[in-house]
Amino acid sequence: MMKNIYKAVAAVCAMAALMSSVPALPVSADTVTKPMYYAQADMGAATDFNRVNIDFGGSAPDEYTVESSMDGKIWTELTSNVTEKNAAADFSFNEANNCYVYKDYNTRYVRVVSDEDMSKATIKISKTTDIAPEGSSMLFEKNDGTDIKSSTDVVDARLNKKDISACAYIYWGSASPETYDFEEANIIIPLGEEKEISRFEIGSYFNDKTKAFQNFFAKNYEISYINSSTEVHANTEGWKPLKSGNTASGWLTAAFNPVKATHIKFNTNDKGVAGRNNGKIATFLSYIGVYTSAIVPSDMTYGSYDTEVEEVEDMGEVDLVMFMGQSNMAGRGEAADSVVCQSGHGYEFRAISDPAKLYDVREPFGVNENNAASGVNELGSKSGSMVSALMEEYYSYTGVPMVGVSCSKGGSQISFWQPGSPALDDAVSRYKAAKLFLKKNGYTVRRKLMVWCQGESDADVSTPIADYKEMTQNMAQAMIDEGIEKCFMVQIGHKNDTSGKYDPYIEAQSELCAADDRFVMVSEKFADNQASMKDLYHYHQSVYNEVGADAGKNIAAYYGDTTKKSSVNYKYN
Repeated sequence: MMKNIYKAVAAVCAMAALMSSVPALPVSADTVTKPMYYAQADMGAATDFNRVNIDFGGSAPDEYTVESSMDGKIWTELTSNVTEKNAAADFSFNEANNCYVYKDYNTRYVRVVSDEDMSKATIKISKTTDIAPEGSSMLFEKNDGTDIKSSTDVVDARLNKKDISACAYIYWGSASPETYDFEEANIIIPLGEEKEISRFEIGSYFNDKTKAFQNFFAKNYEISYINSSTEVHANTEGWKPLKSGNTASGWLTAAFNPVKATHIKFNTNDKGVAGRNNGKIATFLSYIGVYTSAIVPSDMTYGSYDTEVEEVEDMGEVDLVMFMGQSNMAGRGEAADSVVCQSGHGYEFRAISDPAKLYDVREPFGVNENNAASGVNELGSKSGSMVSALMEEYYSYTGVPMVGVSCSKGGSQISFWQPGSPALDDAVSRYKAAKLFLKKNGYTVRRKLMVWCQGESDADVSTPIADYKEMTQNMAQAMIDEGIEKCFMVQIGHKNDTSGKYDPYIEAQSELCAADDRFVMVSEKFADNQASMKDLYHYHQSVYNEVGADAGKNIAAYYGDTTKKSSVNYKYN
């Protein structure tokens, strides 16, 4: 039986295969008719815009294009010029790569097209103007209104236009982690006159030395506005809050109900954290964009049309699983003692090192999946995990192989995995790459899951329990928003001493799983194996095998698979 889907695309920069891989798919030369679905916005008349926002009414489809038309008949694809900054459905159109000077379009119709249902999608467009292209009118102040640029606390606070004359970049922060120690900072952006705004962005800075863009990091931030005809400073009475949060990194986009303002203020009370962003520290702030209110179309219509695509062999069902967390998910066991997951019973998709194929899963799982840019980098650390045992046990009950994607980082606190962070963005990117690969190569994804094991590092630094639980929920919800169905929790174990320091976090994980149906506890066996620990935090491979098999069995049981369809012949490397 043949399944009507796109032909697989070739991957770039594949690393040499160290382990066995699934053979290349046989692709038929035949073509078949495939329906494409669209949601179309009619603005009522030709309208200027440089940004498109799409609400899909759920998670975004795996693939889609954005198109424009003057007459609703002849369509021009816009996505070749798209720069995605935050949500997958929020696009800006720019004049040049790496340069946030907006390119304006004038059109009446905008539509989004996909091979998935578009009947819940809505579209808005908006027009953006760079409100501070020179940066000279901006103020850099402490909370008391003191000018930071005249303070010795800051090494560099200036406009940076090196090598890219079309764009303005503000590089604000310290070049030396040892000297960056002021407790609060504000950027005040005059709008020139009263303007209605509904959006604010702040993002990456331009590095003089590397001639490249790097992410900023703000541990705590607040965005506020004021409408004033007099001189304005950070301590002026009358600032009204718009948005606040913590651990903003990469590119921050804040949307809010339209307000009229003459000034915007971005405040952070972050002292700076050494080791962030390739050795740089907070807070680096650059491009600032203020958006006028979105233009709502006068009419939304929905439909479909047929297109010709190549047929690809139906490869059967798989369950896609993200394996995420810190070192006991990454694995610190002895791969030579790991369970061998039999060929066809479980696979690894290597989103970073070789996204062109599936590999039979082997330990150490995810050893090549290192991304220095996001911080999810375990180079030389992974040595044997729970994953092979988990997949083999799961298959024995379900008869359906898992396709696993590694995204774990030893020593990571829950703050590392918050929505908008480079780490969680990386996880989402890996998940989407795997999902699209499977779709294009003839696999039917039956279930989309994540297995999570993390918390030891938060116990070590005494993260407040309420904060830990809330941030764990935020992390899981961000993955669920992308299509993950359930977060299966592998509970952490005890620290290998007599302190009992991890006990409150073990209990917090139990409480989460009992009270929040987004979480399901699938193994508590780490806590039973303190005697088999190899150091303060980690376990010998026999424990990872036991925990993995326990989790695999319980995930299958959650879906009602409680009878083994095949026997597990545990073999060890």
